[in-house]
Amino acid sequence: MGFTIEEAQRNKIKLKLAITSPSGGGKTYSSLQLGLGLAGSDASKVCIVDTEDSAHAYAGRPEFGKFKRIRFDKPHSPEKYLEAISLMARSGIEVGILDSITPEWNWCKNYHEKLGGRFQDWGKVTPLHNKFIKGIIDAPIHLICTMRRKTDYTISREGDRSVVTKVGLKQEQRDGMEYEFFVVWALNQQHLAEAEKDRTGIFMNRPAEMIGQDTGRELLEWVNAVQDLPYTASDQQKLTLFQWLRAVGVEDNAKMKSISDELLSDGAVMNFEEVRARALG
Repeated sequence: MGFTIEEAQRNKIKLKLAITSPSGGGKTYSSLQLGLGLAGSDASKVCIVDTEDSAHAYAGRPEFGKFKRIRFDKPHSPEKYLEAISLMARSGIEVGILDSITPEWNWCKNYHEKLGGRFQDWGKVTPLHNKFIKGIIDAPIHLICTMRRKTDYTISREGDRSVVTKVGLKQEQRDGMEYEFFVVWALNQQHLAEAEKDRTGIFMNRPAEMIGQDTGRELLEWVNAVQDLPYTASDQQKLTLFQWLRAVGVEDNAKMKSISDELLSDGAVMNFEEVRARALG
């Protein structure tokens, strides 16, 4: 086996995003809109891995264009998801949508039961799930993952009547899955999205809003701006710096890049107060 030496290059950031909602919350619609924005409105660069056989409802509609689709039948094993991701990457797709990844976790739980349902049986299941997560993180394309959420209720008494109260929403995936994504949105029944996690800083403190193509374009602009930052700082430093700048009210990416260039040029260790002073000074 031979080796070759080539110039080292820094790969562009590939976003990993998540949209969650109960049934009927608009996950498929929102993910397609978001994907089109990320792809610069080029529908041919967007592909949805359709585990729930719902994407066809949007095919042929002018606002969605001729996006691509992978029909995904059972079993919903981690390996099949990885095959779909690999196929999209090889086919020139820029934005992949996994709609949804809840069936993958259901498959893992069912497999655990088939093995006997014992605690030690997770030793065979967890590596498969972890490989699935790594495949998402390492994918050389932008990925949008949808997850179903179930609604929990409590029943209490008020006088002579029972009152049903919604107490929370829990995603139907393994606990901690949300930590793998740059941004996680939760959709309500009015299809409004609230960012529960935002590593980009774009959506912090925003009220709930519809996810549209403009949302994807904002993220694409952010990716391009972060990519243009100097190479002297680590990716995490750059992401943190952008979050700090947005937190103190700097919204324009060009201005953020200008401030970032100045702050990072000497490789100095920064803190939030210094960034605030530079931004507002």
